[in-house]
Amino acid sequence: MDGQGKYRQTPVSSQGISLLVDIVGQHPVVCDRRSDARIVAVKNEAWENIAAAFNATGVGGQPRTAKQLKKIWDRIKSKAKEEHDKVKPELKKTGGGPQPTPYPDETSKVLDLVRGELFDTTNPFDSNKQLKRLDRCAIT
Repeated sequence: MDGQGKYRQTPVSSQGISLLVDIVGQHPVVCDRRSDARIVAVKNEAWENIAAAFNATGVGGQPRTAKQLKKIWDRIKSKAKEEHDKVKPELKKTGGGPQPTPYPDETSKVLDLVRGELFDTTNPFDSNKQLKRLDRCAIT
């Protein structure tokens, strides 16, 4: 190789991840699930602003592009959602016992930002409970 190919950058530190979460929190449009042309343009501009703010601090080590920061953000969201999925069944248990361990600060910040992407698949109109059957033949 002549050095023109892709190379792997150093991973983002935990301080860089914390900074990215804080900066993304200042740009809520990037968490918007809509995908029409106007919103996409606004999101792209927001990611460019996020990249400029992130790189201005110098915390992340090497400068990162908006595309790289978006991919890092997607991974952070994915890990936070996995944590949420692990804790959710524990929260629904009955019978006492110890409470599940709370989320780390970083995870709770991310979950607050992406709350709209977390949807519960339970349906209040569909349940397995047995309905009481009225016995209409027992008229006395």
